[in-house]
Amino acid sequence: MKNNSIQKKGDRYYLNDHQYFYLNKDTVLKDFKTIKFPAIIMDTEFFNKSHETNGNKSNLYNEINKDLVYILQYSFAKNFREIYERKNTKSIKSLTIKRSYKDEKYNFKKQYKAMMNSFINMCIGKGIKTLIFAGAANDKKIISS
Repeated sequence: MKNNSIQKKGDRYYLNDHQYFYLNKDTVLKDFKTIKFPAIIMDTEFFNKSHETNGNKSNLYNEINKDLVYILQYSFAKNFREIYERKNTKSIKSLTIKRSYKDEKYNFKKQYKAMMNSFINMCIGKGIKTLIFAGAANDKKIISS
């Protein structure tokens, strides 16, 4: 997507003819002022609990679907200019949870805990001051649990 491809029509911002979003500039400005750098931007939409809005208790991972791959995608930022000018194909990194084919002793919760510990240690090592979640409240629940 090109920066100039977003078109404003009324209170909507259109990415194309079918996709749009709303933006409250006052709220965004207030949120931007709370960001302290270095920061990490992350997206967990591949995780089990992501985008739960209707109370659906059916999880992606269960005893039948043990071989799914889970990904935490993230990117470090030292300042706003770095975010604005970045090449995302080079700057986005991933942590994954994988299961070996027909692994009878696979423990998703143990793998998840190990990945989260690795992620937290990485944030401490980089001196991260702000966590920015692409999915806002949905992603925050995943990291907090």
